[in-house]
Amino acid sequence: MGADVLSKFDYCPFCGRAMLGHSYSLLASVVINLDDLRRFREFVEAIKGHRWAEMLAFQEWEGDQDDAELYGLRCQCGLVNLLVVRSPFEIGGKNKIIDVEVLSEEESQYVLAHVTEKEWQAVE
Repeated sequence: MGADVLSKFDYCPFCGRAMLGHSYSLLASVVINLDDLRRFREFVEAIKGHRWAEMLAFQEWEGDQDDAELYGLRCQCGLVNLLVVRSPFEIGGKNKIIDVEVLSEEESQYVLAHVTEKEWQAVE
């Protein structure tokens, strides 16, 4: 995701503080096949339905295809924001935020417990 998507946020969508001190991690991704959007729809439905295990199982990526990526943005207060990002494969293509959702404390703890192996990167 990097700075280009995070730069769209001056402040955290939840706590309202500056992004410094927050961290993010790529949680899941799926290839966007315009000829068959079934997998992309399944991905979105898993996110919207808060079907965490199903959502985190999406680990698809192809270098010559657009994909949708799900990032967790961990707030300083411990809550997690989910960001769904469209990531084009074209050189010079810009990532675009599709959706943002702030999780409750309980949902945040569940997600954090199941992605502990993921590397959280500091927002700079």
